[in-house]
Amino acid sequence: MIDLIILFVLLKRDLTMYSIRKRITDNFLPFTSPSFGAIKPALVRLEKNNCINSSKVMSGGGKLSIYYSITNDGLKELKKLLLNPFSLNPLQFLSDAKVKICCMSFLKKEDAGLLLEEIKSNAYLHKTNAQKILDDEYNPVDFYLLPTSFEYLLYLLESSNIPLVYCHSSWQINNITSASSSMYIYPSEIDPSVLIVCEISSHANQVI
Repeated sequence: MIDLIILFVLLKRDLTMYSIRKRITDNFLPFTSPSFGAIKPALVRLEKNNCINSSKVMSGGGKLSIYYSITNDGLKELKKLLLNPFSLNPLQFLSDAKVKICCMSFLKKEDAGLLLEEIKSNAYLHKTNAQKILDDEYNPVDFYLLPTSFEYLLYLLESSNIPLVYCHSSWQINNITSASSSMYIYPSEIDPSVLIVCEISSHANQVI
C-alpha cells in the first residue's frame, strides 16, 4: 500500500522524500504513518520499475535535494494498485479500503464504480463471517473484529450513485497524539445528495 500512497501524493507535484513523508502524514495519518525506513526502499523500488524518476536540484542556498516525479508507467501502476483485489484478511481489507477511497479521485468514473462495488462486496463478506464467529457461543466477544466496522463501509457504499467527498481531521489532547480514529458519514449541508465521509482521529499516547 505504501507504493500506492507515494504515487498518489506525487500526482500534483514533484517532491523530495521528506516532502513525500509530510504529504502522507497530512493526508493519511488516520491510516498509516510510514517511516523514512519504509519510504526510502519504496522509492528505490518504484524508480527501478520506471514508475518514478528522480532528479537532483541545487537550491539557492547550495543544498542538493533529490526530487521525485511520477511517470506514465507510474500512472498505469497507480491505477493497477487501486483496482487490485483486496486482501482476504479483514483487518487489512478495512485499512486498504479506507486508503483506496482517499485515492479514488484519480480513477475515471467507470473504474471508481468498480472499486466501490468491490469494497461493498468484500465488506458484506467480512461482516457476514464476523457475525458467524461472534454468534458462536464458544468464542469470546472480542475474538473477532466487530461487524460494525464493515457496516460503516456498507452504509457508505449502499448506492454507487451517491457522490462521495472524503476528508479527515484531528484534534490534540494536551499536545499528545494517538492512533485512535472513527469514521463519520453525514449529508453535505450544501447538497444533501452528497455524502461526506470524515475520518476523525483523536490524538493521545505519542508526544509530538
